[in-house]
Amino acid sequence: MLTRSLAVGDDPGLHARTAMILGPEAGGVVDLGVVEGSMGELKGDTVALDADLGEVGERLDLLMGDGTPVRARVVATYSRALGFGALVLSRDLAAGHTTTGLDAEILVRPAAADLSSLAKTWPGAEVSRRAAASIADADATQGLVNIAVLAVLIGYVLVSVANRLVATTTGRVEELLALRRLGATPGQVRRMLRWESLVIALAACAAGLVLAGVPLVMLSVGFLGRPWPAGPLWLVPASVLVVALVVWAAVNLPVRRRHLAL
Repeated sequence: MLTRSLAVGDDPGLHARTAMILGPEAGGVVDLGVVEGSMGELKGDTVALDADLGEVGERLDLLMGDGTPVRARVVATYSRALGFGALVLSRDLAAGHTTTGLDAEILVRPAAADLSSLAKTWPGAEVSRRAAASIADADATQGLVNIAVLAVLIGYVLVSVANRLVATTTGRVEELLALRRLGATPGQVRRMLRWESLVIALAACAAGLVLAGVPLVMLSVGFLGRPWPAGPLWLVPASVLVVALVVWAAVNLPVRRRHLAL
């Protein structure tokens, strides 16, 4: 469908948007995080809208996918637009304006009845224990692909940094030999290298956390309404540990392979 600009920064004019179509009973099986109004009023020419884009009682001029102009009233606003989209249409409003006129999915709460019999009554229907199973599977697959690509990029960066540190450390062999000739013990040289590794690792982690943290905080405030991002917290210490191990290995191991008796 097409709508006017709804958010700050939208270009003037019409915007193509996708919308979920729900009935008034959907509040019992789909939690949109309603802020104002009620999903039970999603009847007739009505819509639900992202809480950041409008208010209950507001009128919206919409152009449906088949080119039909409609004027709808906002009966509810919700906070989970990141997962459900910015606009939800009532089934009455969307009736006659979709390609097939059929419901894509029927959501029900778990019940004692065996719903598998419905698959025999309606050819092509499938019963799943998960809502939007096909979409969830597609999202999971895409997530794995994204993680794999990100892991390859991070690995390439770590290898490049390690090579640079190895080359720098190897170039200091004469300096370390001079320290030995001046009376420095092997233990003192090793401690010096460990302190250097610690300083480099701390500087790298601090810079990485700042560069990544600032945009993440801004995005979290904009999308989630809170300053901390979603996701497992163990990724932060795990990343710090990986960086520390790479730095230690790149600084200390090349020296041990040289004839410094360290």
